[in-house]
Amino acid sequence: MKKENLRQTSEKVWGACALAVKAHALAKKGARLESHRDLWVYKNEIAREIGDWVKIVFKLADSMHKNFYENLTTREDVLKE
Repeated sequence: MKKENLRQTSEKVWGACALAVKAHALAKKGARLESHRDLWVYKNEIAREIGDWVKIVFKLADSMHKNFYENLTTREDVLKE
């Protein structure tokens, strides 16, 4: 974050989360998730397997994705989340 581009940082957080969910689906079920809806549905399967904290982290990452488009958060919000 040297350049303090919060929008790009936010999107990278979302991208890492989405990729982790997609990788889990591919590794566990051979499934390719192709839409945001697919991610939202499948994250519940992961949560049942390893804990409800997955839902919380996913929602936080989704808020970072929203920030990429709406530029709402502060530096503190991005670093804290």
